[in-house]
Order: sequence, then C-alpha cells, then structure tokens
Amino acid sequence: PGLIKVALHGSKSKSEQVYKNKALLLAISFGHTDCTALLLKHKADINYVSDEGCLPLLVAIMHRKHEILKLLLKHSCKIDVCDSEGNNALHWAVKLNDQEALQLLLPYCKDLDFQNSKLETPLIVAAESGYEVLLRMLLQGGCDLYKTKFSRRTALHRAVEKGNIGCVSVLLEAGVDVEHKD
Repeated sequence: PGLIKVALHGSKSKSEQVYKNKALLLAISFGHTDCTALLLKHKADINYVSDEGCLPLLVAIMHRKHEILKLLLKHSCKIDVCDSEGNNALHWAVKLNDQEALQLLLPYCKDLDFQNSKLETPLIVAAESGYEVLLRMLLQGGCDLYKTKFSRRTALHRAVEKGNIGCVSVLLEAGVDVEHKD
C-alpha cells in the first residue's frame, strides 16, 4: 500500500524517493514491466544506485528481463554505468551469454572496448568464455581485435589460452593478424 501511494502521488521526502527507487529495483528484478513503467512515470530514478551498488540497467540484464531492458533503454537510462568491479552492461550481457541483451545494447553503446577493473573488454570476456556467437556480434559491432589486457594478451591470446578453438576460428576469420605487436 505504501509503495503504491508513493508511486501514484509522488514522493514528499528524500526517504520516500529512496523507497520509490528501491521499489524500481524490485520491480525490475521480478520482471514486472508494468510496475517498472509506472514507477518511471512517477519519477523513480532510472539511474539510481542503491547502497549495495545495484543499478536498474544492470539488474535488468542480470535477471534477463529483456522487456524491461527495452523500456529502460527507451527511457534513456545511462548506458555507461558499471558495477563495483567496473563491468558495464556489455560485460554483463557477455558474462551471462545473453545474446538478446547484447543485441539490444549494441546500438546504444559508444565504447565497445571499455575495460573493466581487470582490463578486460567484452570481446576478451567472450573469447575467454568460448561464446562464439557473442564474439561474432561484438566483432560485427566494431570491437577492436587488438585491445589488450595488462598482460598484452588480446582476445585471440585469451581464446588460445583457454583452448576455445571455435573462438580462435572466429577471430582468425575476422582477420586478426597473428603476428600483430603493440
């Protein structure tokens, strides 16, 4: 009852705004698209960061709530947000091997080669994990074949180290130069 009252009548205090924003995260995590839309209509913060570091965009991706992800993107949520380890939306879509989320995100992402705190790009994560389809999607989106981790290892190096022959093949087909040096 209190949540509905705040959502429909607007928040009167900072604590009510936080309450509304936490309700937004709950609506997203449970996949309640209509509740998410209603909370956004009544000024829940689409870019809210909880005390635990949860963000609406990343919660939608982590819980594979694709309709809500579409809604958040339509409402111009910040796309460059990161979790506490520097993983952005693309990193999470790749880590979860979520082709649909990646497809939805690619047109909105300006930096496809963003590195997390471990200096991993989404392309490197896909190559390490053996996700050939995601690797192809990222390459078609324009990822840099030669962006490296601190160890100077490219996506090709990481795919080889992990024995991901399919990813090695995809990278070679994409034209990676095996003799490339920084």
